[in-house]
Order: sequence, then structure tokens, then C-alpha cells
Amino acid sequence: MHVERVSGRYIEPEIVDLDDGCLFRIHKRDVGETGAAWLAQVLAGMTQWWGLRPSDSPLGPVVPVRFERVNDLPEPFGIVVDHSSRFITYAVDEKTVSLTQYAADRLSRLATERTPRWQPLPRDGRERLSDEH
Repeated sequence: MHVERVSGRYIEPEIVDLDDGCLFRIHKRDVGETGAAWLAQVLAGMTQWWGLRPSDSPLGPVVPVRFERVNDLPEPFGIVVDHSSRFITYAVDEKTVSLTQYAADRLSRLATERTPRWQPLPRDGRERLSDEH
């Protein structure tokens, strides 16, 4: 997972497929420099929990993904992730990450649309991600 903070002419936040994951392209008006680094770190970390379904397997369920702007995360957290096999929520600190509401809403929609192609990964080689973390 990669995050690119785009400058110049405005572009809508987007998620682009890559051979090694996804690229989140977000205009600098929609995310701060520190926020882009935080997002890249957290999204890369989520790859230990979620991965692409094999190309020959059926699509899975739609899993709601939400990027929620909050203003009360304790130091030193910029993003806190809460997830299960039924939802993924990124609580994003408004000051640290500086993600606009528009970008949060758009990324939520785009990520949710992609979830049928993803699956929870085994935690220890035997079990699937349950409804608990």
C-alpha cells in the first residue's frame, strides 16, 4: 500500500491497483504531509490482516470501510484502526492527519467498493480473522 500526495491541478482522491498492492492518490488540499505518511504506514500494516482473494475464487461480501475524522485521539496516535470481518474503521485525527471530510467520505466509498476482492487473512496459519480483532 502506498500513498501519494499530489500537487498541482486538483484531483479527486482515488485508489489505483498496483502489482504489489494499491496506491492511494490524494491531493495535498485533502491531506497533510504528515497525514499522508501516517496513512501509508497504517494501510501497509493492514496488509497483515487483509489480502486479495485468489483470482479464481468468488467475490466476498461487501465490508463497510469508514475513514472517520475525530479530534480526540490520545498522543501519539494519528490513526486508530478498528476492524473485524464485518467492518473496517479508521479513526483519523483531524489535526495530525489533516484529512478533509470530502476525502474521508470518498476514500470510505472507494475502499468499501473494493472489499469483495479482499479477504481476512489467517492470524496464525490456522484460523481466519473472526468478528473480534
